Amino acid sequence: MRPMRDRPQPRRLLHAVIDGLGDEQLSSALAAGIAPTIAALLEAGAIRGRAISPYPSLTPVCLSTLATGVLPDVHRIPSLSWYHRGQRRFVEYGSSFSATSVEGARQTVEDVVFNLNHVHLAETPPTIFELVEQAGFEAASINQIVFRGAHRHTPKYPITGAARWYGQLEAVYGPRWFWYGELFGPWRPVIPQRGVKRPRDMSAARIARYLIRETDAAYVLFYLGEHDKKAHASGPGGVEEAVRTADRAIGRAIEAAGGLDRFLSEWAIIVCADHGQVDVARDRHHTWEEVFDDLELFRGARQHDSRRRPVTQVRRRTAVTRHPQVAISPSNRCAMLYRLDDSAPQLQELAERAVAEDAADVVSYVDDGSIIVLRGDGRLVLTPDVDGLRPLPSGDVDLHRGERRWALEGDLDVLDLAVDDAGHVSYGAYPDAIARLAAAHDCVNSGDVFISAAAGTEYTDIGGTAHAGGSHGSLHGADSTAAFLAHGLGVGDVLQPGMTIRLADIYGLVGAHFGLLPASAFTAGGLIRGGYD
Repeated sequence: MRPMRDRPQPRRLLHAVIDGLGDEQLSSALAAGIAPTIAALLEAGAIRGRAISPYPSLTPVCLSTLATGVLPDVHRIPSLSWYHRGQRRFVEYGSSFSATSVEGARQTVEDVVFNLNHVHLAETPPTIFELVEQAGFEAASINQIVFRGAHRHTPKYPITGAARWYGQLEAVYGPRWFWYGELFGPWRPVIPQRGVKRPRDMSAARIARYLIRETDAAYVLFYLGEHDKKAHASGPGGVEEAVRTADRAIGRAIEAAGGLDRFLSEWAIIVCADHGQVDVARDRHHTWEEVFDDLELFRGARQHDSRRRPVTQVRRRTAVTRHPQVAISPSNRCAMLYRLDDSAPQLQELAERAVAEDAADVVSYVDDGSIIVLRGDGRLVLTPDVDGLRPLPSGDVDLHRGERRWALEGDLDVLDLAVDDAGHVSYGAYPDAIARLAAAHDCVNSGDVFISAAAGTEYTDIGGTAHAGGSHGSLHGADSTAAFLAHGLGVGDVLQPGMTIRLADIYGLVGAHFGLLPASAFTAGGLIRGGYD
């Protein structure tokens, strides 16, 4: 499908994604004067709001939502680490070196580079790169880990030897212009990059400058990951230099168009994050395996493969058998429990054991179509009901035509909810909690029980590792409220200052800007009521 000749050509769109920059962190950076480029965009009329991440608020989940415009129930990426029921193994997208070693480095590389995009991610809807290029525009992805497109790209470094080893990694498919750390990218121009999962931000800026100056790429997404890496190491309060670097990278890209005024006359821009970051205490690293050590726990396919392993082995002083009852998949500030065997406790017992731990905040599971949510001694039951409450109020125009209504029974304080006389639900500490919980539990690859971490707490991953500084992933607003601002989008008056949107809505904004989707594809009007503490 080519652009219609009688349709006005939209401005080119630069889309910068700063990993882990929460809305509150952006406010602090602006107040401290360490984000001058973003400040200049706001002074020039950029509209600032905030975007609510899916649950869990973890990078692969969030970037999959950003790339597809849907939540995990549709795109099928449930977490940073998850148990694959069909293959009876952990899928690990790079939590830590120790976590990578559980299933082996080769399997992790295959999952991150190939399977995430071409096997695990749902075939529909199209990614934003596929959507833009199907309409005849050229798209570019710089270091975004969710990049699926129509163009074949082969590795440019000695990974090709390993690719033949795996059989599947000889190529990936992305947009016309595609860079992915040290592994993928055109040989010309020569733009060196270091790293794969989080390459250098200024390398991404140099690539963006090249695309702006030398190509016809209409949509350029560049991912800036140094902020998240630094926040994990030192906490969200110790990232001034990382914020400066990300802001400078955006500024360098803008300079390539001839300076801010000329850039804004020819380009539209979106600056957003995928999630927020919170401080975690070194003495609040929690290991769920210790809580459920009376059960037979799954500890990785290499431990449970009867073709290569004895019936019983000892790993971390715990017996490993070929018939595990439960798989535990922790990632940062969220954990999932998978019930694998009929001999395992029922979901209610697993959830109640979890919520009794100080490390747990909100625990949820599904029983007979209802989502059971536990926090402390409170219990709330969420049941889909066509005559029930509307979780997102829509004012005079209902853009959430497919939004489910819910019957709420129990303690509303469990999710810090309020219901007005019209039956609209407002949120407090857990923004958009109902839709996010529903999407998480409806994901085919998700666990049976979700555990959202208490304040200051992080869960050790499947390799026994946790971060020293900051973290994210929980249902709480501090983890889940991402920075967002935009300028020059062709969406009319849809965007309003201070509005709260879903991260998924940015897909609709991009599609509407290029005339590929109606404006109603975007959730307008600041529909997610309430803030967070």
